[in-house]
Amino acid sequence: MENGVPFYDQPGALSETNKWPCMEQCTFKNLSSWRMSLKFSQVILSFLAFVAEEAVKRCNSCAGLYIFEFASCSAFILSISILVLYCTALYQKAGEDKVTCLDFFVSATVGLLFLLASIIFTVTAEKALIENTATTFGYCASTLFLVDAAQIIMKRIVEEKLLETIPTVRRNRRVRREIRMLNNQRV
Repeated sequence: MENGVPFYDQPGALSETNKWPCMEQCTFKNLSSWRMSLKFSQVILSFLAFVAEEAVKRCNSCAGLYIFEFASCSAFILSISILVLYCTALYQKAGEDKVTCLDFFVSATVGLLFLLASIIFTVTAEKALIENTATTFGYCASTLFLVDAAQIIMKRIVEEKLLETIPTVRRNRRVRREIRMLNNQRV
């Protein structure tokens, strides 16, 4: 309390409504409804794979289990991080191109790592129900990550082809941004 004024009432202090400045502009407008559902599905399936893997009581060959544990936990954490990046003001601060590039590399790497870990865990598992459940969630999640990476590549290819069809337009970030906005409009 300074001069009889409570701390939170002072100018510049964090108020109850603005405790998290990066969350004040939390929005889902940076992702289409299809990509948003894909991102949420990645989070849920990687979490379910991690939980199912943690429920395994014993193993004879635990190397596959540990690799799968690392892959599922990493996939869960990275998918939440990318989702937060898309839905907060950090998206505008980082820039659309950088976020898309990061999203592609995370999706492709996690998808391949998760697929490889699921294969290794399938081979080394004792075929118990919980292990089969974990690997099923792992395969589903890795498929979603790889589909997301492929979708990012396909979108980029379409944008580049569209830019090639307009030879008189200078190819710069503004034109790409306008093309993306046109592609994201709902019909």
